Amino acid sequence: DLGAAQALLESLYSHFGTGVAKPRINFAGGEPLLLGERLVTTIELARTIGFDVSLISNGSLLSERRVSQLAPHLSLLGLSIDSVRPEVLAAIGRQSRSSCQVDFATLVQLVARARRINPLLNLKINTVVCAANWKDDLADAIRDLSPRRWKLLRMLPVVSHELEVTAAQFSAFVE
Repeated sequence: DLGAAQALLESLYSHFGTGVAKPRINFAGGEPLLLGERLVTTIELARTIGFDVSLISNGSLLSERRVSQLAPHLSLLGLSIDSVRPEVLAAIGRQSRSSCQVDFATLVQLVARARRINPLLNLKINTVVCAANWKDDLADAIRDLSPRRWKLLRMLPVVSHELEVTAAQFSAFVE
């Protein structure tokens, strides 16, 4: 319900928006783009209320249309990029049920489009280093996207040890 979303956002802004810095609201968790037009409307509303808005996505549902709708309202776009190799993406579950994966070249084009629409847009890349990708070299991919920040996270066992990476493997990736 848009009315409930607006009331919540206004309440949050009245609580956190009283400081010197503009408050930022982050849309993340799972894949927020699954919400479609509801997400677009909520992001537009948050920006209108006065928030800096960030979105964290795996990029699988980004399209030219979605970028055109969202880019003007975002201060930060975060993308989860753990590999550019199809076999690694499959191993870590970064594909749809029909085995569709994010095409990296398309993602680079979409980020470039977002930056043309919003030259102030900051880009952040999140990479979770795990047993399947610790030997990957993402330097070219990161160079192609030119993010403001690249956040490296080490996979730790949560449910199983299947994709756990050792401290030495994580260090090798960082190097």
